[in-house]
Amino acid sequence: MSIRVKARVPATTANMGPGFDCLGMALDLYNEMEFEVEVGGGSPDIKWPPVDSPGTGLGPGLECQAGTPPGKNLIYRSFALTLDRLGVACHSTRLRTLRTDIPIARGLGSSAACIVAGVLAAREVAVQVGAGTMSLAQAIDLAVEVEGHPDNVVPATLGGMTVAVWTEESSTALGEGPPTDEHRRRVVHCRMDPPKDLTLAAFVPDFRLTTEQARGALPATYSREDAVFNIGRAALLTACLASGDLSRLRTAADDRIHQPYRLPLIAHSRDVIAAARAAGSEAEFVSGSGPTIMALVRGDGNAFAAEVAGKLAGIPGGWVLHLLKPALSGAVAWVVE
Repeated sequence: MSIRVKARVPATTANMGPGFDCLGMALDLYNEMEFEVEVGGGSPDIKWPPVDSPGTGLGPGLECQAGTPPGKNLIYRSFALTLDRLGVACHSTRLRTLRTDIPIARGLGSSAACIVAGVLAAREVAVQVGAGTMSLAQAIDLAVEVEGHPDNVVPATLGGMTVAVWTEESSTALGEGPPTDEHRRRVVHCRMDPPKDLTLAAFVPDFRLTTEQARGALPATYSREDAVFNIGRAALLTACLASGDLSRLRTAADDRIHQPYRLPLIAHSRDVIAAARAAGSEAEFVSGSGPTIMALVRGDGNAFAAEVAGKLAGIPGGWVLHLLKPALSGAVAWVVE
């Protein structure tokens, strides 16, 4: 039995200043891929046809492209893991990337997009063959299990702005069935629509910064003063964006947990922040692990872009500005007839 499924996943910005590993927002920038699965017995296999990846000039495209060994390919690993959890056996999987607008290793959720695509596509395959079911909450849990933190996965799946945390609680087996005694980490989240007049100005450089590099720069411990500083500002930032009050974003987006340690890894990032601030942005922060610098702007951002263009041209690093809007809808997967 052959099944074709497409998946479309938005980019995300995460951390958003003080919200380390918990705040995130979906952006109107997308990756799209197609899975063709032969369901049945036999040993698992994966085939790689030529990749058609037009992109939009933001970067080299999808993190997991044809030719990547399946064991290292986040899309395939997430897809295969989900099928295994749902008890679906497949002996051939063809993966084709159709649209690859999210640049890799730039702090815009490329890894989460790969993982969410694989999980949701496999979930759709399981529905088609009448195998075990997986709720959207369980799909999020599995995707976060692969990713290791929820701040990109949750908004990529649900759209909008999300607050997400880990919790330890009793699990329920996939599909129908009574609760078990097993304890597993679960994701608890809250979603909201961002303000309508908010534009996110993404300053994307021509160099990469991996999550491993960025996390390696962080200290092992923090002072109580810094913890209290961030707790208050994370709460204030969430309240500002939930209420639509953008006037306090400058204070709300401040951070002492990760940005002071990551900004030195991003050459000329402080120059970019200064240029954005001079052009009238409401707040700036490192997007995800970096190196993208995100500025929050009122309105459509066109006047801001015109104002900052001249300054940006003189900053080394190949910085390119992209005006993005929040994506209110999250990832989707559907069967192709």
